Amino acid sequence: MLCLYFCSIFVKFGDLYYNCNVMLYYCQDGYYLGLARRQQVTANFINRLGLAHELKGHSGCVNCLEWSRDGSLLASGSDDCYAVVWDPHRCRSLARIPTGHSGNIFSVNFLPHSSNTTLVSGAADARIIISDVSRCQALRSLQCHSQRVKRLATAGDSAFLFWSASEDGTVRQFDLREKEVGPQSANVLVDLGCLLQQNAEAKCLSVNPCRSEMLAVGANDHCVRLFDRRKLSLTFYHFLGDAEFPAPNSYAESGQYYIPGHLTRAYTNSRARQLTVTYLTFSPDGRDLVANLGGEQVYTTSVLGCSHQPVLQLWPELLAAQRACPATEVELPPSAAELKSEANRLLQDDQVAASVRLYTKALLLAPRSPLLLSNRAAALLKRRWDGDAYAAAIDCQTALSADPHCYKALYRLARAFCDMGWQEEAQQCVNQFRQRFPQHAQSSSFKELVSSLEKLESGQAAHSQPLQLTEAERQLRKNALDLRERFVGHCNTTTDIKEANFFGQDFLTAGSDDGNFFIWDRRSGLLLRALKGDESIVNCLQPHPTTCLLATSGIDPVVRLWSPQQQPDIGDGGEMEAEPAGQIAAPVPELDDAVSRNQRLMHADPLEQMLRSMGYRIVPAASDSDADEDEPEPRCRAS
Repeated sequence: MLCLYFCSIFVKFGDLYYNCNVMLYYCQDGYYLGLARRQQVTANFINRLGLAHELKGHSGCVNCLEWSRDGSLLASGSDDCYAVVWDPHRCRSLARIPTGHSGNIFSVNFLPHSSNTTLVSGAADARIIISDVSRCQALRSLQCHSQRVKRLATAGDSAFLFWSASEDGTVRQFDLREKEVGPQSANVLVDLGCLLQQNAEAKCLSVNPCRSEMLAVGANDHCVRLFDRRKLSLTFYHFLGDAEFPAPNSYAESGQYYIPGHLTRAYTNSRARQLTVTYLTFSPDGRDLVANLGGEQVYTTSVLGCSHQPVLQLWPELLAAQRACPATEVELPPSAAELKSEANRLLQDDQVAASVRLYTKALLLAPRSPLLLSNRAAALLKRRWDGDAYAAAIDCQTALSADPHCYKALYRLARAFCDMGWQEEAQQCVNQFRQRFPQHAQSSSFKELVSSLEKLESGQAAHSQPLQLTEAERQLRKNALDLRERFVGHCNTTTDIKEANFFGQDFLTAGSDDGNFFIWDRRSGLLLRALKGDESIVNCLQPHPTTCLLATSGIDPVVRLWSPQQQPDIGDGGEMEAEPAGQIAAPVPELDDAVSRNQRLMHADPLEQMLRSMGYRIVPAASDSDADEDEPEPRCRAS
């Protein structure tokens, strides 16, 4: 049982004061569970977000950031093998710790209940090092993993425990009260190699801040794995092929998978791009989870409550609708009708991304309109970005549930299933379309759909290669819940440490390979802003626990702090003076163009992606004439 308490606090940053209405959650036994900010980040703050300070102290890429729980300190780790602790409000370094790592630092974390004096770090040298912040020196080195340590996590109710995720495929639990810890210690909590019976890499993990038994794990595939660690046992590490390799049945009993619906079928191994969960984290109230899927998009889902969504299935009642059922025509509100007309015009002019945005805005005013849902589905099918066909299928089924006579929705539902390769569902829709709408079954578009479906059937029969999975893994994927809330705009293919994070209660933010970071509205999924945050790549984004303050980092050897700025001055012409284009912190002027470029980047040539991962700046062919003649210098790699 939760008890709620409300209060107001005033927080000063620079010359500005912020009034934050906060809601404190307490459980029945009095333990502090979390802090949900109601007004920490508002739309007005997002519109005025700008670069406040740059923290300089590293000589290499800054690969990780972490706030202390009280928000008084910020820690960063870098390729220079130093961990730096900052006072973000005075914009100065408090401690520059020579950790002793011999490889890039990928994760840092303040240990809870240590008064922010103990810092733990994980790095590419496969070691975890515990450092004393006050003395600026390493205290202890833990050598358990055999591959790079990519992420560390702590829990507020566990003073001595922390967890690590490594590319050796294991998640290990460490207890500081144990004196001897090594590779053969029985501290393996999750072994993905055991679960998959093949080589696997753990890329990230997160502990629910309000339910610390909930452990989320991301790996080098498209699955978000959620485990109840109370049902897991600590074991020894076993190599693949070991005669004593344990059975993975315990994972099936304690785990719940979340997968984007369009990636749930068995033929995902035919994709040209490797999918990787590069980052995941829980919301401050522990109710939601965000995952940044490398090679794909950003997704969120609810992990607490009753709003879990199963993967989309064809609703039989939609196909069995009686023709005699009267059509439900609902007049659109005038503002929604205007948005629809403008979206229709943009779609005709092939400005597809802009039309999707306007249809979405119109649906905020008329959420169940079959016409708007069907039209947005048409725009999504034409845009053809990752996950668009699945989103179009959801729109079409929602439209048909409101109006079974919407023949365009049924046609587009069949098209969406066909584009996803869901042959059986597409065939059912085609058969029903012939029966219910024979007058439209002779159209050229319908005949083209039937032809595409026939080609799909022959192609799948010739090239289908089901993934080889253990029974436990197969069952977990079969029972997976949907990652349906999708946020598009960024590009995540170059580094495997790219983050996405909750920014207050109502917004999301994520870094990108184009040097920008993006901010979305959580309710609508609409992209609100994109800001230039790095000369090359923005990898890390960590919001302050209590104020509207965002820390970012990437390839540049600096940490940048972003906060709401004062309103821009009004020029003589009565218009706000814009920041010079191309500079750090400058807003991206054309969001649709930036998003479209990023979607193309995610499908770029593998050689181009390799060069980008090495730090080379790739100039588009259309801009070759404007490019500098000098060869680009390689930058440090952040993954």
